[in-house]
Amino acid sequence: MKTIRFTLPQGNNVEFAPEKAVGAGFTGRNQTAVRAHIAELERQGIPPPKDFPILFPLIPQLLWQGPTVPVIGPHNTPEVEPVLLFLEEKVFLTVGSDQTDRALEATHLTLSKNTSPKPLANAAWPIPDVLPHWDRLTLEARTPDSVIQRGLLSELLPYPELERLARRVISEQSTGVCFCGTIPTQLPWPPSPFTLTLRLFDPILNRSISHSFILQILPERY
Repeated sequence: MKTIRFTLPQGNNVEFAPEKAVGAGFTGRNQTAVRAHIAELERQGIPPPKDFPILFPLIPQLLWQGPTVPVIGPHNTPEVEPVLLFLEEKVFLTVGSDQTDRALEATHLTLSKNTSPKPLANAAWPIPDVLPHWDRLTLEARTPDSVIQRGLLSELLPYPELERLARRVISEQSTGVCFCGTIPTQLPWPPSPFTLTLRLFDPILNRSISHSFILQILPERY
């Protein structure tokens, strides 16, 4: 099993081997905007979901906390997302990237989400610390030159709904990881390789979780 390690605000370290990993999609709180996005995808030839939000399986061994993220092909792009870590009945929050092969996404969503490592920060916050001001937490993905994504967690479903969604697969007697959906992209992703920094900021407690990595394209053949 893949072992994930993260540090809590008090400085103590936690490690666990997730039994399951899942990704949530179409989790925008503005459901009218979600329907419009689904309609746009359908016009692009991407099959629409029968209902939403959706939950798709991820291979736990793809979880990745290293400084370099190798991917195959030019169509793989990041998505900054809040990530829930489930250690049985305890839940923690961190930030990660739901790397996705955009070319493959047009024909098979689940496969497109399982073709590359899933970057994950090595720090986390207990959910009770942030639940009272969940909507004010900020997500950001930036290169050294530009902010590509930035938004509040209020743009996504409320925490109780995200937890209920994840608990369809990750029980309170098991361990797991759930990527909870992304926010709109403000600028195009630059050509790889590039350095990306993911950030989750708490303006109430004035602290942040950051994770930087280099996205590196491997050749299709040597």
